[in-house]
Amino acid sequence: MSTNPVLYTLVIDRLELTLCPQVEGPGTTQRIFSLPCTGEVYSASPAIALHRISTKVEAYYNYLWLVYYQGEPVAELATSHRLNQGRGEYNKLRFLNPLFYLQPPAYWLQALDAINKALQLQLANIVAVEIAFDANQDFVSLYGERYNHSSLNRHCRTENLEYRPARDYKAKPKDGQQRKPKMPVTSHHGGESFTIGAGNKQINIYDKGAEILKKDKPYIRAFWQASGITSGLMHRVEVKLKGEALEKITPRLRSLTDPSQLLAIFKQEVGLNLTFRELSTREYDRNRNYQYKPAHLIDFSQLPAPALKPVQAIVKPSVPASAKEQRQVKRLIKTLVEAFICFGEEADKEAIERHARRVHFQHLQAVVSGYADAYTPSRMDGSTRARKEEIKSIQDLPPMGWQEFNRSQQECI
Repeated sequence: MSTNPVLYTLVIDRLELTLCPQVEGPGTTQRIFSLPCTGEVYSASPAIALHRISTKVEAYYNYLWLVYYQGEPVAELATSHRLNQGRGEYNKLRFLNPLFYLQPPAYWLQALDAINKALQLQLANIVAVEIAFDANQDFVSLYGERYNHSSLNRHCRTENLEYRPARDYKAKPKDGQQRKPKMPVTSHHGGESFTIGAGNKQINIYDKGAEILKKDKPYIRAFWQASGITSGLMHRVEVKLKGEALEKITPRLRSLTDPSQLLAIFKQEVGLNLTFRELSTREYDRNRNYQYKPAHLIDFSQLPAPALKPVQAIVKPSVPASAKEQRQVKRLIKTLVEAFICFGEEADKEAIERHARRVHFQHLQAVVSGYADAYTPSRMDGSTRARKEEIKSIQDLPPMGWQEFNRSQQECI
């Protein structure tokens, strides 16, 4: 591995929970609709508010809500399961991804306690959790080299084997069959990333620095920088757990806010799945028994203590809008551009900026200019041409924090 000191961050990247009512009575959806309402925002308590999301559909649920905690969006709550009539009520709560990077480790738990108290809910079980280990190390190339020269790669000849996987194998294979690993390995796109396992437990290895550029997640890069990591190379080892793999973690939900406990869970779930043994190097004990030298992708014994990130140094981005909502706003902006060129109402120009802020619309000037150039009214005089040039000079939106995003949402309700 690289001789550079290992700098890393460990964070929850995804957390989905199932919540059920604390007491018998009206369902969660009925309880929400009975709350005080302003526009489409329902106030459950001084700290908790809910806004119904009508532009996005959640599978198996009739209603989807954006949950605000202390004025900031923190989660999506799905209520009224379509298949659970007569079998008890279950609701799904999914925390927003930026929350884990922009707030202290225990912030999501504080929000969960406030949601449960306001809506009279309690934890039933964990649906899914993902723990991400990011470091300034080339995990993909290192794992790929060992994978290609091991028995995990079925194209590798026996005489070319240099490594042997150190992970557990299935016991007692069927007659005539070879022992197979519990967690098979899949190489993607010629070794650009790797997936270990399938179903309820997976371990992914990939280049996170390249991925956040494709998916536009600048808050993760800001999180690394705030944690003291300025390296351009950042690879991720990510553990994805769901179903039966979470049975032992559900009672320990609150321990996920402790970085040392989170590291212990990550280490336990990774196990020996990232470790190979070098067939060219033997190590002997005092009885002259030998074993092959282990080659760890992550040497947990050499890891320094994780640095605490200064949260206030991170700029909070807005919650990204859905693709459908973006298309709706584009059509609305096109109509407003044509109306302004024809009639020159300042209200139309203000409405363009207001709706663009609602979805944090990027490249506003280029989009508006394109609509203006494409529009040719039947009557084109000097004032019409002037308004056409005026609307093309509209400025792009500045970066928006979560508080500004909340205000823009309220303006458009």
